[in-house]
Amino acid sequence: PATRSDEVVKMVVQQLYKKCQDRDKSSYWHNLSDKKLKDLCLVAVIGGQEKCFRDDFKPLQLQNPWKRGKLYLRLRADAFAASATGNFTSV
Repeated sequence: PATRSDEVVKMVVQQLYKKCQDRDKSSYWHNLSDKKLKDLCLVAVIGGQEKCFRDDFKPLQLQNPWKRGKLYLRLRADAFAASATGNFTSV
């Protein structure tokens, strides 16, 4: 319950890196520095609506309807570009 969004992003990237290593593939994920990790954000998607979480948000504290959604990593730039469509909120 105390895990923050930025920690989730880092854990997902670490797991992707390990998977790529296991498959002997050169990996984009290997070259992600902590600074570049800040370019990623955790997003909840339900229906046609998205919510981008602040780095300090604790996703395990989600409430309806968002806890029925799916979580994704997105580039912050792409997430904020999606805000122009009106289906995006930032929390």
